[in-house]
Amino acid sequence: DFILNDAAAHFSQVISCQPSGRGTLLMNDIDRDAIYEYSMTGIYLRTLADTSKGILEPWGMCVAYGKIFFTCCDFTNTPGYNAIWSMDMDGSNCALWYANVELGRVRDIQPAPGGLIVGDSLNNRINFVSLDRTVCRVWSTYGLGFPQQITKRPDGGYVGSAFNAPSFGLNFYDAQGNIRSEE
Repeated sequence: DFILNDAAAHFSQVISCQPSGRGTLLMNDIDRDAIYEYSMTGIYLRTLADTSKGILEPWGMCVAYGKIFFTCCDFTNTPGYNAIWSMDMDGSNCALWYANVELGRVRDIQPAPGGLIVGDSLNNRINFVSLDRTVCRVWSTYGLGFPQQITKRPDGGYVGSAFNAPSFGLNFYDAQGNIRSEE
């Protein structure tokens, strides 16, 4: 009930809501193929990106390194999708940032030391992409079944959610992608 009566104008299936770091909220909607910006009081401010900028099904999103990074996951394997996109904080310079068949079907995205980690629901793993875009490697495969959300923890580690076997639920990782047990 935070943002009321906005479904007709903007919302269909919001997948992620992130603080922008400048006093607003960013929300991505996979059905409307858009990324919106709202005030902290729930007032629509603007559409930062949509199909007019070439995006399709924005899934994961994070604010890092002075930009908004987001994943576009298209199950039809359209060229340029199942990739990482980026844009400036004002919505300008929206463009494909990194694409590689090794990414699989990309879901959530989070900053990691030296780059970004991205959930891959096709290959049941989390991938790492370096900021200079020269490295794409598996970051972690432990216990993942259809990884979706990834959250950075205050201690520098991460928690990732898995929605299929072998590990329904939450998986805890250190900053390097090693699984760790939680008490």
